[in-house]
Amino acid sequence: MLLSQKQDAVLTYQRMLDVAGSTEDRVRVAHALFRLAEVQERAYEHEQSEATRQTALALATEADAPHLLMRYHFSLGHHYLVSGGIDRADHHLHLMEEYALAEQDDRALMDARRYRSYLAIWQGRYGQGLDLAQDVMQRARAAKNAPLELVGHWLHGYALTERGEYARARDMLLAGLDLREAIGEHHFYVARIRNSLGYLHREIGDLEEAMRWNRASLEINGREATHGAIECACYSLLDLAANSLAAGRLDASADYLQQYDAMSQGNMYARYRGAQPGDVAARRTCIGPAGIFARPGACHAGNGGGRARDDAQEHGPQSAAAGRCAARLGPPGSGS
Repeated sequence: MLLSQKQDAVLTYQRMLDVAGSTEDRVRVAHALFRLAEVQERAYEHEQSEATRQTALALATEADAPHLLMRYHFSLGHHYLVSGGIDRADHHLHLMEEYALAEQDDRALMDARRYRSYLAIWQGRYGQGLDLAQDVMQRARAAKNAPLELVGHWLHGYALTERGEYARARDMLLAGLDLREAIGEHHFYVARIRNSLGYLHREIGDLEEAMRWNRASLEINGREATHGAIECACYSLLDLAANSLAAGRLDASADYLQQYDAMSQGNMYARYRGAQPGDVAARRTCIGPAGIFARPGACHAGNGGGRARDDAQEHGPQSAAAGRCAARLGPPGSGS
């Protein structure tokens, strides 16, 4: 949803809550509160969303409705994950997983474990992140759920990249990309995988290949008007700015940042990413004296994860980067 549409949706769900509140049905009221909280979250009203969810959770607990409690714990886990409450996110995701197992709800179990995998990777628990990602992939494949199978591939590739297993990470991400034929080029996680392949090649110092993957993602998502497409296009632009900066192309880096500024208006998650330390540093370098310090975290990292790097020390000359690429990764992948 675009920002104006989100604000309209908040009003719509507020009216739904008013109707539900005229009844004595706690489950109905809790459900309406849950929907309102979701829309508040997407309208970047995080404090209101948290308060609405807590009220809904209390009502669901009173009504003893396990299916609602399961979804609300997932909602709260997601809320704290994107707003920085990592420990609270972990608590609610564990509770959701317990409810999903008790209710034998495989789809909810996959949702809980994919977010727990993401959280584990952020915290450097790569082995646990890999195990959870593998579980999601296997369950999704058995259920013939290609979108969630793709998410499992992305998480698996992300964890392997962070652990420095670049060849395995590339194979996993490319295998996930093959699923785009089943779910379409414009799926959010197809863009994430392309940007993650850019991040992987940035990590090994192959800036040209990194930018090729970022451009491939931008070429598709830059044409779309959906909120998710705009968000991923913004991440591509930020990575292109950081990679251009690392390659010494200051004019190109400044141009990508200007495109990002124009495109990210009204997309708060993209603006959060623009406030990450490396991206702020890229801006400073383009407009005045500063060290080259750019975080490559791409769309795969969302609002967290990734590692800031001193590019002047880490990547060095392009010739050295090419040597590292051949040694760590082997023959480059084909196609995008």
